Amino acid sequence: MNIPQGIDRRISKSGEVTYRVRIRIKNNRAISKTFKNLTHAKRWKRLTESAIEKGEYLGHAIAESKTLSNAIDKYLEEVLPYKPKDAKNIKRHLEKWKKELGSQKITRISPSDIANVRDLLLVEKTVKEKKGVVE
Repeated sequence: MNIPQGIDRRISKSGEVTYRVRIRIKNNRAISKTFKNLTHAKRWKRLTESAIEKGEYLGHAIAESKTLSNAIDKYLEEVLPYKPKDAKNIKRHLEKWKKELGSQKITRISPSDIANVRDLLLVEKTVKEKKGVVE
């Protein structure tokens, strides 16, 4: 079995095999993650190293300091101007997410938080419904 450098094959006392990926980031601590599947371990390692090389990887400490509002503001500034066709609708949805979850740290937002806001969006009247236009 060919296991790439930075991935350790581990066997528990019960015989379960896992793969631990370790990546060292210059001027930071090493990051690691454990997988039950070698393919997933290789994929995570490749994607994470690529993100680090591109300067897109947020270490845990940095991610802990970012709120959803920070991410939404950055998206509105850097990405939305290149989506003129849907900009108005996208901005309206992002403002709702920002209102509901914007103050929370990204790492602290749970799947149930996301589901709750999604449900609010689903029952909210559309612009057409607010104007009395029925299709």
